[in-house]
Amino acid sequence: MQRGLRKPYRIRQKKYWYRNKALWFGIAGLAAAVLSAYLLWFLPFLQVKQIDVAGEGSISRKRVEAIAQENVSRRILGLRSASILFVDESAVSSALMNWFPGIESVSVRKSFPSKLTVTISLRKEVVSWCKFVKGSGACVGVDKSGTAFKAA
Repeated sequence: MQRGLRKPYRIRQKKYWYRNKALWFGIAGLAAAVLSAYLLWFLPFLQVKQIDVAGEGSISRKRVEAIAQENVSRRILGLRSASILFVDESAVSSALMNWFPGIESVSVRKSFPSKLTVTISLRKEVVSWCKFVKGSGACVGVDKSGTAFKAA
């Protein structure tokens, strides 16, 4: 038998988990993603500070601002924020239209960095519809599309 052709026995070096570069890059990337999400969620200059209400009408501006503010602030993981980046304009407009049936349309716009503009147009009463039941009359206003919207 020939001993010289045999491969020499090598001792494998033990691989430590903390020497893995991919692990550390992954941890650094995850930390950067969490930090950037936290900053976007809580930076003070991105929080909605002013809600402007425009449009005609007899609707209370303070009530419109309060309803809009309720729908602007959100909770994620138990933390509340009113970041303008995460404002859902359609949720704000649908909440206003559900609260005030006299609103025909609502437009919500973001004005960066911290302003929200709500533009309201009201329904125009074309007909008053009244129903008399045993001495008491109930009247509602009806607009051009046939939608009853207010007690007349």
